[in-house]
Amino acid sequence: MIKSSRIKSNYDPSAVESLRVVLSRLGTLSDKAWDDARSRFCEYRVDAGEFFLEAGETAHYSGFVIEGVLREFFITLKGQEFNKNFNLEFEFTGSLFDLIASEPSTAYIQALTPARLLICRFADLQDLYNRHKEWERIGRLLAENLFMIKARREWEFLTLSAEQRYTLLTQRNPELENRISQYHLASYLGISPVSLSRIRRRMGRAKLK
Repeated sequence: MIKSSRIKSNYDPSAVESLRVVLSRLGTLSDKAWDDARSRFCEYRVDAGEFFLEAGETAHYSGFVIEGVLREFFITLKGQEFNKNFNLEFEFTGSLFDLIASEPSTAYIQALTPARLLICRFADLQDLYNRHKEWERIGRLLAENLFMIKARREWEFLTLSAEQRYTLLTQRNPELENRISQYHLASYLGISPVSLSRIRRRMGRAKLK
């Protein structure tokens, strides 16, 4: 849950420049379009274990991670947690489905480590899309990237073994294993921590041969 007392408008200038660098990989932002956006971003800090978003509340903010690790997850009807994504430095967080729906959120977003973010109200992002073609293009490309991540994850679950999914995850994010617990990694892979330990041991033995 966003706490208004932690929203700081006087953010670190280097943080917002990092955001611009990441966005520039998607498309050019003119100085006019960028200046219109700068004042809409604020710095926000989340302690380890605290929530950026909780299921049941209405999502209003999108975030850009400057420091830390967050996870996006669901809780099933049986009370089991299922991690759907991890957000590391220079990545975006915020449940796009819940932001668009403007209904009680279905997802949780929790900090696994102390985290620092730049946040912006989704309504302000929509206003930027309406005012500037550059922002509209970037918004579309960000949504397309999220769709690709979701589609790839569905394909992996439907067609690959747990060991293959683990291998791909560690190849894409080699530092992730050292930053999150085995419990959270297993939840993301859709297996138990015991099964993950077996996979690690089996792969370790294979490397020694």
